[in-house]
Amino acid sequence: MIRRAILHIGQSKTGTSSLQASLARNRENLANEGLLYPDVSVGGMPIDIIAHNVVAESLIDIRRYPWLTKDEYFCQFADQCDRQGCDAILLSGESFFSTPHVWTLAEGHDYLALYRHKLEVLKSFLDGIESCTVVVYLRPQEDWFESGVGHIIRYEGLLRRRIYENDNQLFELLAPHMDYAALLGLWDEVLQPDKLVAVPYERERLIDRDVVRDFAARIGVPLDFDLAQSVREENTSLDRRYLWLKNVLNRLDRDKNEERVIIDRLGTLNDRLSVRRKWVISDELRERCRRRFADSNDELAERFGIAPDPFFTPPPNSKTTDPINETEDGLAALMAFDHLYSAPSTRLFLARTRLATRLRVGYPTLHTAAKRLVRLVS
Repeated sequence: MIRRAILHIGQSKTGTSSLQASLARNRENLANEGLLYPDVSVGGMPIDIIAHNVVAESLIDIRRYPWLTKDEYFCQFADQCDRQGCDAILLSGESFFSTPHVWTLAEGHDYLALYRHKLEVLKSFLDGIESCTVVVYLRPQEDWFESGVGHIIRYEGLLRRRIYENDNQLFELLAPHMDYAALLGLWDEVLQPDKLVAVPYERERLIDRDVVRDFAARIGVPLDFDLAQSVREENTSLDRRYLWLKNVLNRLDRDKNEERVIIDRLGTLNDRLSVRRKWVISDELRERCRRRFADSNDELAERFGIAPDPFFTPPPNSKTTDPINETEDGLAALMAFDHLYSAPSTRLFLARTRLATRLRVGYPTLHTAAKRLVRLVS
């Protein structure tokens, strides 16, 4: 029976991939401590789920592989707790904090009202537990937004809609996601957790400068097993030259399989770079971001104990960088991409991607079996 719940809700761009990979790798060790980091099964076969983003999205009725409903996920989790003798459950997913995404909402819909509804649904599944702890790592809004620009440009084609036009337009669109005090206020009000731990994501402040060790200490997990060894699964940002090119490519309509191949090929080119230049927003936009959320951050500091200094203090040095030179930088990026995209290996990769998509959508059990076989072989 589940008596305790621990929810790591993000936010994105705070070492979540490394943390989730470590938690998934240590499922057995965690279970020995009475803490379930649940997997998900399809056709009776575990799929070795790393993060619980699909679970978070199911709370607002978004379904993707493995195509389960929110009731089916939590039913599986309760069954796993009983079978493994665990009395506590640990869920981790950035989508707990970020969904719903503002670009998915119909015009006129109240973002915070939908956000509250998501939490009310989550609370219904946690009804009856004795204690609940919520942990969130937060980056200053301007830093999170700057990192998010590149993420959205990179994956926009998979969303089947145009989201990014320019930095200023995207900032206005994403503003509801950056009102941390309002969002955490809803978590506190609706879920009423016994503990809501909000941590500034600054490596110097983390235990051993490592988010895995820091999180383990905050939830009271002993560090005498492999959880202490952080698995590096960080998502490397694309160099701004490739982001510029991807933004141009996003203007063309293509199916998701082709889009996945383009993302993969750009990632391959990015990995070959010895020096990467990040996407940087203007100083004016950074200052605008600080002013927009100054009152919200004051409330965050007062209500959730995040000291405003130095977390919300502007950095001493400007981060402005030279703009993309479309003639030189853009042409070089395009030529490198075209050479790799035209290679025979890309055609093979596309064929494999299309097969995987067909299995995932039409034959999820077969897709799960194929993935397990590939893992065993490799």
